[in-house]
Amino acid sequence: MSTNPEIPFVGETPQIKKLLKGVPRLAGAKSHVLIVGQSGSGRSTLAKLIHQAKGDAGGMRVLNPKTSTEEDIFGALRQGDLATIVVRDIEEFSFVNQSSFVDFIAASGKRFGAQLIVTAGHELVELRRQGKLLGTLGKELAEFELARIPSLSERVDDIPLLVEHFARNACSALGLRFKAVDTNTIEFLTRREWKENLRELKGVIEKSVLASQGAEMELPQELLDEFNQVKGLVESLAAKRPVSIDRTLHNLEKTIIERALAMAGHNQSKAAKLLDISEANFRYRLKKFGIATVREQ
Repeated sequence: MSTNPEIPFVGETPQIKKLLKGVPRLAGAKSHVLIVGQSGSGRSTLAKLIHQAKGDAGGMRVLNPKTSTEEDIFGALRQGDLATIVVRDIEEFSFVNQSSFVDFIAASGKRFGAQLIVTAGHELVELRRQGKLLGTLGKELAEFELARIPSLSERVDDIPLLVEHFARNACSALGLRFKAVDTNTIEFLTRREWKENLRELKGVIEKSVLASQGAEMELPQELLDEFNQVKGLVESLAAKRPVSIDRTLHNLEKTIIERALAMAGHNQSKAAKLLDISEANFRYRLKKFGIATVREQ
């Protein structure tokens, strides 16, 4: 099943309603737009919605920090048939490329045919504190129209709607009849922390639909194992039963390491990044728990 990278804005929370209501205004703004939101929250989707709201004004081009060169940047900014230029993850661009944006904006004015839509993972002040954003670029971005996307933890009430939406799309893509989602599953997914926001939730639902054999969607066992370990520990403490904290934490940590490795496609560097630890630290934990570093054939 091919995974659509776009994340829809499905929901009924006030934050989402306000965000969607503001799309036409942002599309018609005489200045550029800055979208701030966590990874996986739907920044690229919002940028596309803003572009679509322009109608047939022109094309859209996306600049990615991992693949865009300085030549790409100036080429896009000078391309006359574009209505929108999306600059993804501005903090990941090199300072040389960030400086290129500053120079072009300063030379061309605040609006030069195409509208810039810049996305960032944190507020400008935080990016400057982390040393990821040039001060001069920060001043330019502060003049942009601002749109903040709430994290999934800020819109928990939308999770049931999102689960059903992702499940229906996955079933449709696989040519399956809709797999029902029971209330216990919804409750579990609502309580869980989603570090990668909608992107992570979408991935779990797609994996669950793919692996489910019956008429109902079944969650991946590794996800339940992680939850049950914590739940069992809390229940034992509540019942004043003795627990082996060392063994429990050992098992939980091993589960998390194994899950991160699997989610990263067994790429140790990516798995370490998911857990916000160094690669050396990650390799130490692999050795500590005796975890295989390659997928068994």
